[in-house]
Amino acid sequence: GLVPGEALAALLPSLCGITLLRGSATELLADAAKAAATAGRRRRTPQGAAGRGGGTPNGRGEDLPLEQRSLDFDGFVRFLDACRASEGFARAESEELEAVFNRFDYNSSGEIEVVELLDMLRYLGYSTSLETVHELIKAVDANCSGGLCSKEFRRLMRLHREMEIEVTRELFSAQARRPGGSGEPELQAAVLPDVLEAFGWDLQASALEAVAREFGSPEQFTFDDFFTVAQRCRRLFAEQRRRHAGFSVQEVKHIKALFQANGASEQCVIDMKGLEGVLASLGASVGTAERRKEVLETLEEARREARAMGVAAQDLGSPDDQSAISLPLGLHLIRALGRQGERSSVDREMQAMERTDFTHSDVAGFREVFFNILDHGTPSDARAEDSEVKVPGKRRSSAPSLEGAVAVVRQPPARAAAYLARSTQSRRDDGINTLRSSL
Repeated sequence: GLVPGEALAALLPSLCGITLLRGSATELLADAAKAAATAGRRRRTPQGAAGRGGGTPNGRGEDLPLEQRSLDFDGFVRFLDACRASEGFARAESEELEAVFNRFDYNSSGEIEVVELLDMLRYLGYSTSLETVHELIKAVDANCSGGLCSKEFRRLMRLHREMEIEVTRELFSAQARRPGGSGEPELQAAVLPDVLEAFGWDLQASALEAVAREFGSPEQFTFDDFFTVAQRCRRLFAEQRRRHAGFSVQEVKHIKALFQANGASEQCVIDMKGLEGVLASLGASVGTAERRKEVLETLEEARREARAMGVAAQDLGSPDDQSAISLPLGLHLIRALGRQGERSSVDREMQAMERTDFTHSDVAGFREVFFNILDHGTPSDARAEDSEVKVPGKRRSSAPSLEGAVAVVRQPPARAAAYLARSTQSRRDDGINTLRSSL
């Protein structure tokens, strides 16, 4: 009557859509054991009885990995409950997600709205757009509120984690080798930089070396080890992107070129007149005194945000001197202006909903029809193409890591790398167009 842990790990994806790596599995087993012990105390169970079954530690196997344990039915149910409650994330990851959620729940409502989710995903290092965020909310918004509660946000990140695992496994398998032709596949440390480069994170070689040293500079990596390293690199990339206001390397280069074309110095510092030329090139004209005042007020907001994101003090300038605006500060200003445009779009939609008495669910359906027509020409064309197998990310969106996460986890593994490559190219081609749209 016992379920081997190895079999349980294979069942989890079909039971609750969760793929567990070793570290998370060990923690969740411990959580299930604590739940069993608590239940045993409530029933006044004699000491040790809870450990006899239920998959709880019994003094001999509490430190064993999942594949070396066995669970009875009660332990199996408790383990599933622990997995579902945390969406399969380890405690440290759950705490990080909760902290990020609270950080961007600006009005403490317990729900993240569309623009807040946009800010949150950019903070985590993902390229995204207003259209993409609407699609993501629709995928996990169980109560059709138009926003995400903490539980729904964790579900969204689990869907994304499953896609990450799929893509990472595809890249790993292409380079991994089995030692002596048998055993668990391993990736040689020498090819690690080349494999990580496929994620498009634009990290310097020194940063990759530092990450490898954090893990003891091993000569080989198992898949679980490689995925952990990849997640550490993603966090470094997110920190780098936060200093660039969430813009990709290609987008930063484009904006830098606009700075230089509008009279920037060798240090890429520009005056207010030059800044107006940059904004005009991006479709955000500063043609009136009122609009100029709004931009100056937004500049102070951008300065505060840039400081919080770790931009160097010398790049922040002084509120009393508007004649020297650095590229890092300009990036945060452009992002802040874009955010205003996104919020205005959401506000207009909410006002239209109030006037017409449509629900969030109604509007989500209308939006899907609208963009299908926009993408495919006519409703009949859209229906014809629905029968084809699509790779998510086909539209203008600039979100290689998030758009289509729900669909990708249901696709055959062979499509994962193609999706990553195609959507990364989409981000490079369309990122500036998305920026112009938001401005």
